[in-house]
Amino acid sequence: MWSHFKEALSKWTGLSHDALHMHVGLGLFLLLACLLRRHRWGVPAALGIVLALEIGNEVSDAVDWVRWTGAPNFIETGRDIASTMVWPVVLALGLVVWRWKKARVDRPSRAVTHNGPPPI
Repeated sequence: MWSHFKEALSKWTGLSHDALHMHVGLGLFLLLACLLRRHRWGVPAALGIVLALEIGNEVSDAVDWVRWTGAPNFIETGRDIASTMVWPVVLALGLVVWRWKKARVDRPSRAVTHNGPPPI
């Protein structure tokens, strides 16, 4: 049933399965990252949720694939996971670096300035 929905979505949008993986993964990540933005762990949680959903999707695909052919297709599974996770991972790393740099700029300097004798 899930595979029929995905096939219909692919036909309706005109996107390939790989493109659907990229768009859905990116869209879900952005939605979850926005919803969880106030929490320190929001970006890693969004990334983890997208990965968990993708693994669930791939388990469903593997079950269908085994029913059709008798064996799982690990190459297709790996490609689907990579297609889904590439942009969320890139954005998550970018956000981590941006936050790290922002925190360094916002932090007061520890440099000691000495402009003469201490006030009396």
